[in-house]
Amino acid sequence: DPIPFDDIVQEHLFDDPLAIVVGRRHPLVGGGAPTLAALSRFPWIAPRRDSPLRRHFDALIERLGAQPTLAPIECNSLVAARSLLLASDRVMLSSEHQIHHELETGQLGALPHPFGEVTRSIGLTVRRDWRPTQVQSQLVEGLRRHARAARALASRGNPRTA
Repeated sequence: DPIPFDDIVQEHLFDDPLAIVVGRRHPLVGGGAPTLAALSRFPWIAPRRDSPLRRHFDALIERLGAQPTLAPIECNSLVAARSLLLASDRVMLSSEHQIHHELETGQLGALPHPFGEVTRSIGLTVRRDWRPTQVQSQLVEGLRRHARAARALASRGNPRTA
């Protein structure tokens, strides 16, 4: 997103890959990249309105040519969404980083996004004249360290795709 004010500085940390997420027993698992038609046959879990992920979700739903009722559940809780995905044939758009544990343990599967590689930019936004405390500096350095690890993981590819 554009910088809203002159006294704001943004630092790009990493690009967060988005995936189509389903439960491990979902009918689309094992079938390769799902088509838009295949995705439109299943109910979705939508991200919270006005969230950055919701813009990606709305663009996908628009391309599906689907009705707004395709996503009657709006959920921002990973715990609740995971339960819904495991107990149904629902589909969800999510960050692969946010569900890495569920992917690693095989609880959930990540299907290839029908538009190819889709990412959202994750960064740090601060005031231009911000002088962090020692604890804040340690937090920011921790974020940068994790961002470097995320970039390294992304450069190796994603073997977890269902």
